[in-house]
Amino acid sequence: MSRLPRRRRLAVAASLLAATLVVGACSATGTGDPGATTGEIDPDAVLRVSASSPFQNLDPAQPAPGGYPYLTLIYDRLTMVDSTDQVVPGLAKKWTYAQDGSHLELALRDDVKFHDGTPFDANAVKVN
Repeated sequence: MSRLPRRRRLAVAASLLAATLVVGACSATGTGDPGATTGEIDPDAVLRVSASSPFQNLDPAQPAPGGYPYLTLIYDRLTMVDSTDQVVPGLAKKWTYAQDGSHLELALRDDVKFHDGTPFDANAVKVN
């Protein structure tokens, strides 16, 4: 079996990548209406995550290359960045900086619990 020349291999790889992006962009939302909302959050729902290759690690303290997109689906954050690159609330409702810049004070949401029912609080932020 003859090996494809390097340029040909690159062209095939680029074509496969482009086809994957097109198919992913065209995939349905399941509702038929791309602007539809899903309604209330189901606290008993199950999130199943799969990938084309095995994860090396799902520990947010030791992220593996390529694992960040999966971590953002599984773990919530104190703050997030929106589509206009603005920092927006997540688990922290609001925050203020000390006048001297020595610390940041976060006001945390009080309606959050971990999967085992443990309440989310300042100690959980400190430990994690």
